[in-house]
Amino acid sequence: MREKKSNSQKRKKKEENAEEVCEKTNDEATSECSLSGSGGTVGVYGGDSNMSPRDEREKLNKCASMYEKEDESEEAAEGEMRYEETGYVDFSPRQGITVERTSKVFPNVERPREEGREKDRKNNRMDMLRGILCDQLRKKKGILDEKLRVRAQEKSKLEDEVTKAGLELARVNKENEMLEKKEKKLINSLRSIKLGKSNHIRENNELRNSYNNEMVNMKRELNYYAEIYNKLNNNLLELNNLKKYYEAISSSSKISENVALANEGNKWREIKINKKENILIKMNYELNELKNDIDIKKDMCKNEERELQNLERLIGDEKNELLSLKKENNNLGKILNDSVQKMRKRDEAIHEINNKLEELKRNINDIEKSNEQMERESTFEREKKGKLLMEMRILKRDLHRVIQSKEGLEKDVQETKAYNKSITIDIENEKKKLEEILDKIRHINKDVRNRENKIKELKNEINKNIDRIIGLYTEEIKISHFSSKIKSDLACIKESITKKENEIENYKNGIIRIKIQQILENTKIENMEKKRNTINDEFNEKNNVLTMYDTIIKKNHHLIENKQVEVDRLNEELDKKNKKNCDSNNHGIPVTLEIKIKKLNKNISEILNQSRVLEKEWFLKQSELIKIQNENNKINEDILKGNDICLILGQKKCELEEKCSHLQNEAKKLNKNIGYIRLQLERFETKNKDTMNKISKMENDLLKWNEHVHVKNEEYKMKKENLKIDIDKLKGEKEKHQQDLLDCENKILILENKIVEKKKLQGIVKEYTENKDIIQLKKKIQLKKGIIENIKKQQNVILSNIKLALNKRNDLDNKKELFQKNYQSGINVSFKIEHEISLIKKNVKATKGKREMVNGHLCELTKEYDNLLKQMKDQRDYCLSLNRDYLTFDGIVKILNFEKKHRFQELLKFQNAVKNVHTLDISKMSYDQVRKSCSTVKKRLSAIKNKLERFGAKNEAYSQFISVLLEWLAN
Repeated sequence: MREKKSNSQKRKKKEENAEEVCEKTNDEATSECSLSGSGGTVGVYGGDSNMSPRDEREKLNKCASMYEKEDESEEAAEGEMRYEETGYVDFSPRQGITVERTSKVFPNVERPREEGREKDRKNNRMDMLRGILCDQLRKKKGILDEKLRVRAQEKSKLEDEVTKAGLELARVNKENEMLEKKEKKLINSLRSIKLGKSNHIRENNELRNSYNNEMVNMKRELNYYAEIYNKLNNNLLELNNLKKYYEAISSSSKISENVALANEGNKWREIKINKKENILIKMNYELNELKNDIDIKKDMCKNEERELQNLERLIGDEKNELLSLKKENNNLGKILNDSVQKMRKRDEAIHEINNKLEELKRNINDIEKSNEQMERESTFEREKKGKLLMEMRILKRDLHRVIQSKEGLEKDVQETKAYNKSITIDIENEKKKLEEILDKIRHINKDVRNRENKIKELKNEINKNIDRIIGLYTEEIKISHFSSKIKSDLACIKESITKKENEIENYKNGIIRIKIQQILENTKIENMEKKRNTINDEFNEKNNVLTMYDTIIKKNHHLIENKQVEVDRLNEELDKKNKKNCDSNNHGIPVTLEIKIKKLNKNISEILNQSRVLEKEWFLKQSELIKIQNENNKINEDILKGNDICLILGQKKCELEEKCSHLQNEAKKLNKNIGYIRLQLERFETKNKDTMNKISKMENDLLKWNEHVHVKNEEYKMKKENLKIDIDKLKGEKEKHQQDLLDCENKILILENKIVEKKKLQGIVKEYTENKDIIQLKKKIQLKKGIIENIKKQQNVILSNIKLALNKRNDLDNKKELFQKNYQSGINVSFKIEHEISLIKKNVKATKGKREMVNGHLCELTKEYDNLLKQMKDQRDYCLSLNRDYLTFDGIVKILNFEKKHRFQELLKFQNAVKNVHTLDISKMSYDQVRKSCSTVKKRLSAIKNKLERFGAKNEAYSQFISVLLEWLAN
């Protein structure tokens, strides 16, 4: 903070120094000066509208330095000569300050007193003009203050109107919510009415169907009883005929019987009496049965009468409910009409508010036009700024490219250094590799032995795998694993269902959050409207202040131009007077104008200070204008948001009107449906009366014919019991035969599984023993072993030869040293030694050639060894593929066995079900439960099927396995 304060103080001192220099230059522009020529003109540029105050100060400093140089050159001639100066000053805030001087050579002369008086008069006039201007400005300020008060009152009125409109809108929204709630209640009541209607229609249909079924049964029984009645009548006629015949015979043969067969007559009488008693007993029994049937039918009639009374009560209750619904509909219609009238009143109020808003929009458009002009000026300055930024970016890019190129060169230097180091390291590594090759040869021998051991281990593993394969057929536990997988899939499905339920709850919570956010946004919109009103007020106040300052600036400009005209006029008068003085006093009349020049310079300096103050105020006001523009932009954005809100409210109003019309149409439809329901109820009452009359007639007929039915039912019961006894005997025999069949099938399945397993094992053993590739590989391995042993022998021989060669080389080196010593001492070398040296050289060359041959042979052997390793890997891969095929076929066989066992279990279940028919009837599930369980199983199977279809297998065995699974799922 202290550093900032010190910097600000330094800047202020520099600005004060610059202003002092400017004042000096302006004073010296009209002061004494000496020129070599007869006259001169000097111009000082004071200011420009497009230039900033700093640029103007710099230019003024330059001008001051120029004048100081001229003053130094003129001081030399100041003692000898004096000049008479005539000059005028042009002052305007836009064009700047121009000071022109004309100088002529005159001797030293004193000025008259009259010029001093004229100056005093001019100063008095200037003071008068300033006082008049100040009075005018005060009056205008009072007028503007009154206008501001009027605008503030208008603003307060508009705010009150806006608040009233907001309250009305809130009230409208509340009433709309009430109407929506009532609408929902009406819809629910209509639904309940429709459901009641549908239930009544169903009950009527059920009654009709039951009535029709009873009528059909009654007609059948009537026909049956009519046949029985006809037979009875025929039997009674035969009895009457027999009685008449018996009476005739008895009357003709009374005498003979009385005489011959008195004893026999007594017997016949007893027989007849017994027959009559038996007939009377039977008739009494039948009469009792008829009485019981009549009592049952009477009870049935009473119950049906009670049901009819209950139905009539229900119909009366429904009629009362319909009347209450009509009353509610009428009340709702009245409420809707009242709400429509209120809506019209609200529409009128909203229309008035819209008119006021349009007036506000017009005012805002005028403000926007003024803002657009300011924005154009700001865009011009932004374009300048953008060009400078583009140049800066181009320079930065060039600098970045130079830096990148420099870094690239440094990287290349480092890479070359690293490359040189790597080459030296490679040379050393190659030396080490020569030593490592010999070690590798030793390791190769060890690897060959290890490979032989691994081959033996593979054979043992193959035998173990065969034993495992045999054991896998006996393991039926894996069937339970398959069921456990299905259970795990079911658990996963249940977890997914719970996850979906949790997601649904999360969605519901999200909807509630969105509703809360909507409420918060509505509150934010209301706060923004309040802020918009406050900002509009502030904008109007600041706009009025700006207009005041603009008028003051214009008036000051007018005053400055008038003063400039007066200065021009005074300059012309001075020129004329100087010319006259020159004509009258051609030879040395002294005229001194120093006092006048000093006063004029003081006035000029005061005017310049005033102009600078005004310029500073002008720049401050421009900054305030920019701030006001930014605030105007924010206000415009708020206004646009308010317009959007108005559009949304208008749309809601239209939607509410549509809903009201829709409700009216639904009320009309309800009235029509209620009338239709009444007609149907009246028709139903008439039909019920007719049916009741018919039912009473039919019941009387039924009571007559139910007696004969009981006799036949007893006969049929006896026959049914005999048939059941026969069926139970046959079932026992059938169960014995089925158990025998199932035992035989189980034995057959066990034998088939054993045969299939033996065949598969034999096929696998044959494939393994008869595989030509394996036999050839064994032969090649034996040949390679022999070659490797020969190589080892040759290697040992070569090593022994190398040792001998090294010993010889050491001997030759010793002899060479002795030869050199003798040669230096002067002793002659014998020819024998030279011959031995030549022989040794030949032997060394021969050993080198043999060594190269051995190295080439060793490289060939290593290549063959690598090929063998590759073949071994291929054989391993082939074995793995065979194992996979085996596992797939094993799975297929298990699935087929599972199907057979499953079918066998189903047969057992069927047999047990046939045995326990009665228990099944007791533990019978409902159709809906069975259907639901079947649907869940189908869905699970379809999901498994889709997963298997998506699983793409490249191998044929896997694809075959998948196809078998799909067939099993389909069946």
